[in-house]
Amino acid sequence: MFVVLLWWLMLPYLANYSPWIKLAFPAMAWTTLDPILVSTTGGTPGHHLRGITVQRSDAALRLGIARSLLRALIKSLTGWWAFIFVLATKRHQALHDLVSSSVVILREPQSLPASERMAERDHDSEHYEYPSVFRRIIITFTYIIVVSVGLTLLKRALLSNDCLTLGACMTLDFALFHLLDIIWFLAVGAAVVFGWRSDLPGARKRKLESQDLN
Repeated sequence: MFVVLLWWLMLPYLANYSPWIKLAFPAMAWTTLDPILVSTTGGTPGHHLRGITVQRSDAALRLGIARSLLRALIKSLTGWWAFIFVLATKRHQALHDLVSSSVVILREPQSLPASERMAERDHDSEHYEYPSVFRRIIITFTYIIVVSVGLTLLKRALLSNDCLTLGACMTLDFALFHLLDIIWFLAVGAAVVFGWRSDLPGARKRKLESQDLN
């Protein structure tokens, strides 16, 4: 917020400069605060304040600048949506962590109570056969599309014409609009979580026959 405020105060002095010059300051600040600090110190100021650090998922090493840039870019493009994956992935990774092969860990886990230390989720590959990642992604997106289309049609059926066409929404329209948005958000989140865990019809994990015989 300090960077944004400072940039806003500087804008009158940059009026005669090109748009590229005006964007240079926030771009440099974003690059320094996230990817550069993550690659050199293991985290942003927020990470350090919370006692967590970012490292490679395959080794106890810091991310390089390329991975840190990719991670920051994906996080900026997806926003809070990326954190839905924390509820489903084995190592509680957000989408930007999966893409950049990174993981966020506690710096001093022994200093925290057990309730704040999350163990890895168990992937029971001995008892179940899991669908491929590609199939899980396709099925998850199919559910998201179906839910989105269905709720869009429901909005058109429930909201008044004045609200849909003119934006003149009454109190009931606003209530229904936000209720359907909440339902959509919860449904999309559930699709991502259960899809990644292989619990969605069409991409469910299958119990191995040998286990059924036992």
